Amino acid sequence: MKLLGETHVGGEVATFRTLKYHVKRATRAILLDGQGRICLMHLKREGHHMLPGGGIDEGEDIHSALKREVREEVGCDCEIVGEVGLVLGSENAECEEHIFFVDYCFIARVVGGIGAPKLEEDEAISDTVAEWYDLDTAIRLIQAGEPTGFYVPILRGQRTIARELIFLREFALNFRSNCLY
Repeated sequence: MKLLGETHVGGEVATFRTLKYHVKRATRAILLDGQGRICLMHLKREGHHMLPGGGIDEGEDIHSALKREVREEVGCDCEIVGEVGLVLGSENAECEEHIFFVDYCFIARVVGGIGAPKLEEDEAISDTVAEWYDLDTAIRLIQAGEPTGFYVPILRGQRTIARELIFLREFALNFRSNCLY
């Protein structure tokens, strides 16, 4: 998978040799409906939008994790139709352990109907809802995000916004004209 960029927030960029750290792997979808609109998760209390997706569980492969996360957050099944790329990131949360993020992004299509999501506790607390937009509006909404720190730390919200913009800009540059929906 193509490395698209890196996002680092909260201080100096760390190296694996100098810190206690753990790695969080996650997968994201540029999820398209039958009209070519992109799904964004609106975290109302957090003050920003993000692509659907989430953490890869122990023993779970990347594609299975993405399909599970889309089913939970959006309430639909999806078919993965392409790769967008990979973003690496780090977060210095001013604690003993540094976090390194590995985020994969895929293009996916909605399969079947859209039902009720099954949000996790943090998503429900953040008043998260799935919304559908054209690509240009999706990019503008991500850019306009101002993380509040309501439940998720502000730095993590800022890193999320930077990551989503990398993914959406790559999609716009390389996939918009020959989109697979």
